[in-house]
Amino acid sequence: MNNVKKLRLAVQGVLPENKVFKEVMMDYSEKVSAAIQPLSMETAPFVIAILRIYANEVEKLHPDAKEAAEVLVRAPQTTVIKKKESKL
Repeated sequence: MNNVKKLRLAVQGVLPENKVFKEVMMDYSEKVSAAIQPLSMETAPFVIAILRIYANEVEKLHPDAKEAAEVLVRAPQTTVIKKKESKL
């Protein structure tokens, strides 16, 4: 089941909200992590810049999402996948 469907069912009370939110957060975290690895001191500024630009554009498209995202960032179950930095 895709993330949109899971989230809709969680909001409707069909699926457990906390579990679904954690699963969706982990799914996107893993995808972003895989896309930016290997991360190094040389590539980090580019990654930070593009993530900020992308976040700003998403917020413009979906202004109400910013507040919800801030709540998710503060949630205790929020996890970011960490991988060892690669050295050149």
